[in-house]
Amino acid sequence: MSFSLRIFDVNHGDSIVITTSRGIVGLVDCCRKNDTIPALDYLREHSVSEIDFICLTHPHQDHYSGMLELLEYCSQNSINIKRFYDCGLSPKEINLQFYPPESADYYRRLMEWIYKPPKHIDMLLQTCSVDTLLLDDDDLRIRAVAPDAKQTRRILKKLVLEPQKTLNDCLNTFSVVLLLEDSRYRALLLADSERWLQNIGQLIKVGLRV
Repeated sequence: MSFSLRIFDVNHGDSIVITTSRGIVGLVDCCRKNDTIPALDYLREHSVSEIDFICLTHPHQDHYSGMLELLEYCSQNSINIKRFYDCGLSPKEINLQFYPPESADYYRRLMEWIYKPPKHIDMLLQTCSVDTLLLDDDDLRIRAVAPDAKQTRRILKKLVLEPQKTLNDCLNTFSVVLLLEDSRYRALLLADSERWLQNIGQLIKVGLRV
């Protein structure tokens, strides 16, 4: 295999580091486990000097609870982050109910860092949707297979028409789903996409053809 996936045990949530045989590093989500941040520990232990991309699949705490500390560590230690991907919900569009309530401040500070990073951080911020290509390397190709822009618009329109519903109720639907492929293997990172999780049995039958 020309790439490796390190899927860290963070009790509940996602925290994944992708590395290729040529030394390219990518991160998908970053969650705490008690008092530790496994993805950040990996950067330290392996003296990572550059991150090709970071992807925040969707704004639920169990996917971003260690992200701010990781970004601050990169800034303090001159670790270059080339690109940051998210599902395209800007802070102005998000009216979340936070559990626990103190996580609201953490999320606000995280969004401030991402949208206005330190001046010495030259990071490109991009929205991830169907067919967004995160990496196209000799070792590995990574592309998004969700979320779908049309589906996103339908959900946002429904929330406008049914104001009693909150965006928090359907954030999983906006999850970025990533397909990783090399010459022999495929891996599908589903985040919390309910649509894809419901169809995983069929995907296995067809060998993850998408």
